[in-house]
Amino acid sequence: MLTPSSWREGPVASLTFDTDNCPDLAVEFLQERLEAKGMAGTFFCTQRYDSLRPPHEAALHPFLRDFQHLDKTLEPLSDLRRAIPEAVGNRCHQLTCNGLLYAGLAEAGLLYDSAWPMCLQPGIAPVPLHTGIVELPVFWLDSLYWQRGEDALDPKQMRLPGLKVFLFHPVHLWHNATAQTYRNIMALPYAERYRPELVASGRGILHFFDRLLDLLQAEDIPCATCADIALAAKGQAA
Repeated sequence: MLTPSSWREGPVASLTFDTDNCPDLAVEFLQERLEAKGMAGTFFCTQRYDSLRPPHEAALHPFLRDFQHLDKTLEPLSDLRRAIPEAVGNRCHQLTCNGLLYAGLAEAGLLYDSAWPMCLQPGIAPVPLHTGIVELPVFWLDSLYWQRGEDALDPKQMRLPGLKVFLFHPVHLWHNATAQTYRNIMALPYAERYRPELVASGRGILHFFDRLLDLLQAEDIPCATCADIALAAKGQAA
């Protein structure tokens, strides 16, 4: 069980996924992989997924488009909140952060946001914000894999104290994308992705992901949903 000092005493990981209109088959694919290791993930959802089940968490992943008409800026958040009323967390597309959003998250009754990129920084902890929500900074982005390949994460960093929120995209994992193939996949319309012939063989990001799961298990590093981490942080503030 997490305590308010867990991330000061050792590493605490959270495996998160920005769904970006992926089909249910990709959500199911990742759930099965996590469950095989006894782990739960947080899925930041662009829509409601009937396949998503406990102990995995459904959070919001809206795309805020209109920043000229402030009365309409948060409409995508509100629409998605109605579709997934059980969600307590949020991460906007493109890691959007602003004061209007933080106020809107609190007014919507959400508990946390997870969008600050603090890649590979030691000692990350949940940050209580002035509006009452908790920010869970992102420790690792899958774009690091395109830049560094198998060296995108040093196992020694995983052993250091701190919160380690990992951000993956199902579209990359399902296709086992590589630095050479992911751009071609992303250039396709959503409806034309997720075809078996587009799945890369050999070492790709899915291979990296499986190694990460093995490392978390071997090092006995706690792996929690963002909701559970935010609740523990709230307990610290109380």
